Amino acid sequence: MTIREITGSLDASHLKVGIVVGRFNEALTKQLLESALTVLRENGAVDENMVVVWVPGADDIPLAMSHLAEANPYDTYLALGCVIQGETLHAEVIASHVSLSLADLAKTIKRPVINGVVTAGNYDQAVERCGIKARNRGKHATEAAIEMANLYREAL
Repeated sequence: MTIREITGSLDASHLKVGIVVGRFNEALTKQLLESALTVLRENGAVDENMVVVWVPGADDIPLAMSHLAEANPYDTYLALGCVIQGETLHAEVIASHVSLSLADLAKTIKRPVINGVVTAGNYDQAVERCGIKARNRGKHATEAAIEMANLYREAL
């Protein structure tokens, strides 16, 4: 008996990609977006097949993404934002709401919805995770978005 294996590729040449970015902490979210667009282009995506929607903050991403999905079906959707913990639990509430809402949206629209929203305990952690120093959540989330879109096309 042979087991069928399915893996997604990083070929973005045929993909339509919807990206929603939170403007709050804009210096960091711009870096996430720049990395995402670089990864898409390096993997064959063309600008005409991408849309970027800016919203005030991370909490606004799920609603805007839901509207985007209704108005324009894309192969994959990417959420980019940055939530930094302050002295209250507000950041935890926002991060939880965004994460759960994006997961629910993916189930509803039956398309990949990738959560690239950085949640950090402090500003230095956020800077590191947004790629200004080293790692970049925008890059990793975009690679996941491309791979998942190709998996959906292949087998799901």
